[in-house]
Amino acid sequence: MKKEYRTIFLTIGVLIVFLGFTFSAIAAEFNADLKIKQPDKEYEFKYYAQGSLYRLEKLTGEDRILVIADRKLDITWMLNPEDKIYLELKGIDAAFFNPVRGWEAAKEGTKEEQVGTETVLGYSCEKYVYTPPGGTEPGMEAWYLPELEHFIRMIAHYGGGYEDGIFEITNIQEAPQDDSLFKVPEDYQKEKSPAEKAQEKEAARPVLSGIAESIAPAGRRLKTGAVLKVKVEPDKSVRVVIENQAKEKSTYKITPFKEGLPIEDKIVLSGLTRQREKKEDFFGQQLKLDEILIEVEEGLVTALVTKEYSSFDEVERKEYFLMEENGQGLFARENRKFVLTLTGDSQGAESSPVKVKFYKGQYDDLLNEEDLNLPNGQIKKWEFNPGEIKTFEVLVGESGGVKLLSENYPAVSEKNSQDIKQG
Repeated sequence: MKKEYRTIFLTIGVLIVFLGFTFSAIAAEFNADLKIKQPDKEYEFKYYAQGSLYRLEKLTGEDRILVIADRKLDITWMLNPEDKIYLELKGIDAAFFNPVRGWEAAKEGTKEEQVGTETVLGYSCEKYVYTPPGGTEPGMEAWYLPELEHFIRMIAHYGGGYEDGIFEITNIQEAPQDDSLFKVPEDYQKEKSPAEKAQEKEAARPVLSGIAESIAPAGRRLKTGAVLKVKVEPDKSVRVVIENQAKEKSTYKITPFKEGLPIEDKIVLSGLTRQREKKEDFFGQQLKLDEILIEVEEGLVTALVTKEYSSFDEVERKEYFLMEENGQGLFARENRKFVLTLTGDSQGAESSPVKVKFYKGQYDDLLNEEDLNLPNGQIKKWEFNPGEIKTFEVLVGESGGVKLLSENYPAVSEKNSQDIKQG
């Protein structure tokens, strides 16, 4: 369980973990030095406190930082004095930018236990230990000064051969603090936070709200009321993957069709409660399906429909649908001729930005790399002789959508050459 703490403390924000703070009634006003010793480096910062507000700064060096935050509102302002701009971050979104908020988030879910009192830096402090869920040994120790309502020392036991992390507030000067320290200067311009940019980007993504038709492999984003009809081949199995893109629950219905009629006992009614949660349904070859119908009853989902080729086929084929900012890596079979075919099929643009890399080794020893813009409906094909490549990657950029077919042919004969040419 100690490894969990090491991961938290060494990756949050600027790779620095600051003291945690918990308050029952925030009233302290002071300034102090904040000293942090990590396994790889030591840091020194200036810390100011005024009620629910605090300011953290180090204005020189590569690890400089300037943060103002309000615990009651759970808002962090990240300031850039050079460009006179700032970011406003709310709640857990600030954990990667504000190390103090990062520690507060890391403490959540641990078991807190007071184990007595000890004198630290000349102050009589309450000592606490923190044990992660399911753990038997504390991962942290902390010393709390009631008069300031702050932890003034914390030790993190990283384990795994790492030295402990030590955090201390020193040189405490209790006195009223200038109000201006806790305000964003009026001449600073607000920049959009990463979360706001991500939300805008998500909102701008194309989404199906009506009825659309496609041919497998297919991939689309669908919202409430959307219907997607996907043609499939009766001699192939079919795989359907639904991923929830909404923060709330999404519900949907999958209806398989054979010869134009629904197969009632194979209809899927399901829901996904968490964002990015996925569910996969497989329809076997014996069903001889010719169409898959996907209906979104509530929410926002991504739907992927692909055909599954038989492992007994002479030519080994795999197909995928790659949506925007996604990728796929695969192996080329040794002693087989390899063919890669891409077909443009973007939902929201006329073409798709694509990067393709071919390697002689296992994703190393690059043989060839191509950047292209693949119009919808256009096909791009690559062929390699046996042993020429071992692996490849296909990366689809923003607004892209691409059908991918990989084929490994047995020893090349005249018939196989014709098959490859015919695609």
